Amino acid sequence: MRVIEVQSYSVSNLVNNAFASSWSDDNKMAVIHDKGVHILALTPNPHSVLASLSCSRYSIKTDSSFPCSDLGIDLKKLIWNLDKDDVYKLLLDTSLSPILPKTEPINPNVKQVAWSPIIHLKDQECLLSVLTDMGSLIIYRLMNMTWVNLTSISELWIDHCKKKWSSIDTLSLKEEMAELERRGSHAKITAMCWSCCVYNNSVLFFTATKAGEISFWRIGRALKIIKTNLLHSIQSDLQMIVKVHWFSIAENAGFLLVASLEGLLKCYTIQCGTNTSDFKIKDTYSIWSERDRLKVSYMDVWKCETGELLVFVKEAFVLVFLLESTGKPVCHAVHRCSDIKISSISRVNDNSILMTTCSGRVCILYINLIKNKLQLTSQQVDNNFNLSHMACYGASLSRNKVICGIVLSANQAFDHLILRDPSQIILGTLPEIVKPLSFLQTSNESLCTMWDFLEVLRVQTIQKTFVPEIESKRAVLDTLSVGKLTLLLWMISFKLAAEEDELKLSRLKNLRNEVEILVLSCHFFKRTAILLSLENTLTLFQLQSLGLIKKWLQNLSNLDAEYSSTLTTASSLLEQVQGIQNIPSIELCSICNSDIL
Repeated sequence: MRVIEVQSYSVSNLVNNAFASSWSDDNKMAVIHDKGVHILALTPNPHSVLASLSCSRYSIKTDSSFPCSDLGIDLKKLIWNLDKDDVYKLLLDTSLSPILPKTEPINPNVKQVAWSPIIHLKDQECLLSVLTDMGSLIIYRLMNMTWVNLTSISELWIDHCKKKWSSIDTLSLKEEMAELERRGSHAKITAMCWSCCVYNNSVLFFTATKAGEISFWRIGRALKIIKTNLLHSIQSDLQMIVKVHWFSIAENAGFLLVASLEGLLKCYTIQCGTNTSDFKIKDTYSIWSERDRLKVSYMDVWKCETGELLVFVKEAFVLVFLLESTGKPVCHAVHRCSDIKISSISRVNDNSILMTTCSGRVCILYINLIKNKLQLTSQQVDNNFNLSHMACYGASLSRNKVICGIVLSANQAFDHLILRDPSQIILGTLPEIVKPLSFLQTSNESLCTMWDFLEVLRVQTIQKTFVPEIESKRAVLDTLSVGKLTLLLWMISFKLAAEEDELKLSRLKNLRNEVEILVLSCHFFKRTAILLSLENTLTLFQLQSLGLIKKWLQNLSNLDAEYSSTLTTASSLLEQVQGIQNIPSIELCSICNSDIL
């Protein structure tokens, strides 16, 4: 098994954190670097003649705000009255320390990014949440080729916290300092995650604070705005939370996995709803109770045949737990990699994960349950990455696991005049894992969920490593569904981009025109059936639509007689449309007053 490199992109910023990349359901890849977030968006183009994946690139700068700078206590006044130990204590907490004169400003860094599921099916877009080490949490959306700040969760949380703060007028210096620390720990967001279940164009969002408080938000989409509601918050028994993960087990229930800086990991089985009284912690289980100070850097849960599998990473260790339906652990297994640190984990299927290490080692880790015991075995994945002066800081798989994005960055001193772009994003394929064509031919999903498959097939067609089979028999084409016809249309476009023979090009273009007519006919037939069911309540606009459809159905008679099913359907619908009264015979343009039918 090997990774086949397709192309690479240079990035001018350093990447220095493991698990720096993540892939969204709408095929965008986010990479955390020292100045913000770099985003690579897959933009499929069936007519492209380039033997490379069609991508757009964006960048989001790190938010420079300090949410904990407004805690209702004047830090600059307080610091001059504290004793030396408290001054040092205050200055060492970067999220609380004031910006003093003649000192270097603190530069926030992006700590975590997370993609939402596709909330609104119409636009098929995901939202991006970005969390900095200063506690700033902002949700972004791509609008007009720019990533726009939709809402600041951290600001909303600070406003919520302020309502609970009491007056400090009667407090002593020690008490005021303690109150400052308490407010800061409750106000600073340290972890966040999305639920994967969408309900009524909204999704649950979870945040955790330094003090261990976990908040439940409902985030919904309405046209170009976002609706954010704080539903409830609970106090966990963990401090300094570094990672949270939600796994839905029912519409209003799920596992909330919480990891602390000390290395502890707990699973809360939570019942949730729309009202505060609906939120209840039903069960609490300790998954990892050893305070080993190994921070959890990755968590994921998915269903398997015998329960739920929990996979999490601690430095060089991969730990896999089998959970009951209540969240109680049944058994577990541990795998230690042959490197100092694991840099990424991506789920391939229910029984295997793709793992990379900082040294660039790539392997598939297989998870098997044998006699009620978990067994982990690894298989090396060959690659030809140049890692002479670089380290691997992340890898993620596309929605359908067909494209692998690997992040490399310099891990030693370098001359910036010679190495202008110290980081690379390598896009490759894993052909042994997924066969794109066989999946496309057997799947009934919409093609808009399979852009990664289509892009890989287009590149392989142009590179002559894949020759698409084009169905050209009209009797067969006449029986295909609109989904299969659309897929065939993409394949014809790929073939046209790669074909050089003039005679074959002419035949392909004629076939493409006929398939386009068949695809449009399917949509026209569906729309006509809907309008005919509203015969007695048709509006003027709908009558005008029927006028256009009538014209289309009449022109379909020019199709070849071999498309008998399409012609029969068109003739039947045309007869029904002609029986409707008041369909306008002409439609005039409001500008030039000419007939547009």
